[in-house]
Amino acid sequence: YRRARQLGDPRTALIARQRGIWNDLMRGASMVEALGPMEETVEEAERLGDESILAEGLTRLGVIASWIGENDRALILLRRAVADAQASGDPRILAEATRWVALVLLWGSTPVGDALPEVRRLAESTGGAGFAYAELLVVEGTLLALTGDFEGGRALAAEGRRQLLELGQKVQYAGIGQPAAIIELLAGDAPAAERIMREAHGMLNAAGERGFLSTVSALLGLALARQGRYDEADRFADESREAGSDDDVVTQIYWRIVKTNVEAAKGDLDEAARLAAEVVELTNRTDDTFDGPIALMDVVDFLDPARRRPVLERALAETARKGNVVSAEQIRAKLAALP
Repeated sequence: YRRARQLGDPRTALIARQRGIWNDLMRGASMVEALGPMEETVEEAERLGDESILAEGLTRLGVIASWIGENDRALILLRRAVADAQASGDPRILAEATRWVALVLLWGSTPVGDALPEVRRLAESTGGAGFAYAELLVVEGTLLALTGDFEGGRALAAEGRRQLLELGQKVQYAGIGQPAAIIELLAGDAPAAERIMREAHGMLNAAGERGFLSTVSALLGLALARQGRYDEADRFADESREAGSDDDVVTQIYWRIVKTNVEAAKGDLDEAARLAAEVVELTNRTDDTFDGPIALMDVVDFLDPARRRPVLERALAETARKGNVVSAEQIRAKLAALP
C-alpha cells in the first residue's frame, strides 16, 4: 500500500490510502484517529467522481462509526455505500456494504420488527449465495433469537457460518461467531458460547487478526466466567484489554464485565463495583441496544443498591424499543427481585 501511494495515479493512491487505514485498524490501530483520514478519502473520492472508491470509503467509515458506538450514523453511511456500490457495479464492495448494513441493523437501535424484513430483503438481493448472504443468515438468526426463537436462530446462524467456512472465509467465520455466541449466552448455554468463541479465538490468532480478536477474547472470558472458571476468564479479559483499542466501545464493555465478575469472585466487591460503574458509563456513550442490556444484566448486582433500579429500568426501556423480548423478560425478573 505504501508503494502504491508513492507510485500510483490519483485513483490507485487513493485506494491504497483507504485500504492502508483499514489494514492498520485490523492490526489494532485507534479507531477515533482513523476517522479523520478515512473521511478525507471519502471527500477525495467524491471529487474524483469515483463511485466504487466512494462506496468502499463509506463502508469503512460506517464500520468505524459502528465500532465506536455510533450505530445510527453508521447505518446512514452504509446505506449510502450500498447505493454507490450499486451505481458503480462493483459486486465486491456491494457485498461488503450489504453485510455491514445488516450487522448494524442488529447492533443498533432499529427494532427487530423492522430489522428482520430488511435483512431478508438484503439477503434476496445477494441472489442467495456468497459471503454476504452467509453473514445475513447469521444476523437473521440472531434477530430471531431476540424474539425467543432460539431453535430457528441457532439453525440460521449455524448454516450461515457453515457457508462462510465452505467459502474459505475463516476470519469472517470467526468474527461472525460473536453474535452466534451471544445467542447461546442469551439462551443460558455458556458452554456452547465457549466452544464457538474458543474456535474463533484460535482462527484469529493464527491469522494475526486483532480487530475481532479483542472482542472474541472478552466474550470467551464471559462464557468462562458464567461457568465459574474465573482464573481462565481473567486471562482472556486481560488479553482483550491489551489487544483492544481504547475507542472500541464493545470490547471495552465486555472485558470490564468479565473483570467485574472475577473481582467479585475474589471477594473484592469495591473493585467489582468500580468496574460495574464503568460498564454503565460506557453503555451510556453508545447507541448499541444489542449488547448494552446484556452488559448491564451481568454487572447490575455489583452496583450501589441505589443505582440498580434506574439502571435496570433504562435497560428495560431499551430492550422494549429494540424488540429484545428475551432480555426484557430477564430484566423484569431482576426488577421484581429488588427490595
